Amino acid sequence: MPETGTFLSRDPVESEPPYQYVRGNPVNLTDPSGLRPCGDACKIELANGPAANLNFAGHFAIVFTDESGKSKVIEAFPSEELNYADIGNPYYWNPILHPYSSRSGVLRANIRTISTESLEDTRKNNSDIDFVTISNSEEFCNKKACLLSAMKQVERNQIGYYIFGPNSNSAAISILRYCGLPWRHPIKIMEEKRGRTNPGKFLFLLGPEANSREANKELYEAMQVKQK
Repeated sequence: MPETGTFLSRDPVESEPPYQYVRGNPVNLTDPSGLRPCGDACKIELANGPAANLNFAGHFAIVFTDESGKSKVIEAFPSEELNYADIGNPYYWNPILHPYSSRSGVLRANIRTISTESLEDTRKNNSDIDFVTISNSEEFCNKKACLLSAMKQVERNQIGYYIFGPNSNSAAISILRYCGLPWRHPIKIMEEKRGRTNPGKFLFLLGPEANSREANKELYEAMQVKQK
């Protein structure tokens, strides 16, 4: 039906919307086989912007754009207002020593849909935010579910938020690493471009190495904190 952009009969592929052509996105997708839309592969990006007016710090967020062009921002924030009294945190979170002691609360997942227009406007007009592509390969299109569930698991773990980590950077890098996506190279590009360090990036919050001193040794070395 031209006026609605839909078909009169149902799509025979049950996983697709029953009456839409290419999931309602004919500008970016085609369906020559009649079985599955094809177009640009999904895209996974790491976004980095200033955090809480701290010149030395950056905030990481993951942007996942699926094959249909729909984007989700996957990030974490403190559950309470950022408290600068926690800046003296020992850079190592131990669930026994201080499980919920942060005055900034705990890491809270923030997962939201962002329109194509808003995303492109941010790219063009907000010079404080950088985007680095982690993957635009179809190979990683199935990682969306892992990224979403991993960030929700970070929230369920009730990890105390600290300015130097665990923080939003710890959460973003942890879920990339946990889901088997590249993470070291995007950080390097970000920090070389801006000269902006991102504290908390080596605190791994998920997986078998979570909270281990061995896994976090790079953070200790960077901060020159003596391990006991």
